Amino acid sequence: MSKPYPKAALSVYRELLRIHRHHLPPPMRALGDNYLRDEMRRHNDAQTTKKQWQTFITEWQQYRDMLTGTGDLKNKGGDVHPDVLEAMTNEQKQQFLDLRMETQKLAAALGVPKSNEP
Repeated sequence: MSKPYPKAALSVYRELLRIHRHHLPPPMRALGDNYLRDEMRRHNDAQTTKKQWQTFITEWQQYRDMLTGTGDLKNKGGDVHPDVLEAMTNEQKQQFLDLRMETQKLAAALGVPKSNEP
């Protein structure tokens, strides 16, 4: 049985949907909205601790700041910190790789120049 989202998570969720609507082209908005919705559901359905919720919300707030240009611009390249990758489960790593491939396909379809590969 799912438990209710923390108030801060709902606030960030709604804010990100608005930002997607105003800052992303339609295909990327659909991808972003679906990913955001799925991640919120997964966290809500899991046995998520208060600390995990705080980390989850903080990461989405950083994403929000990146989209709106108010975040740390020196880290805007999209690289994931090695500590974050290390903390991921195998399932999360696979989801991350799948998302990366989908965004690269979408970027190619939209004519976005390819970023440097690590």
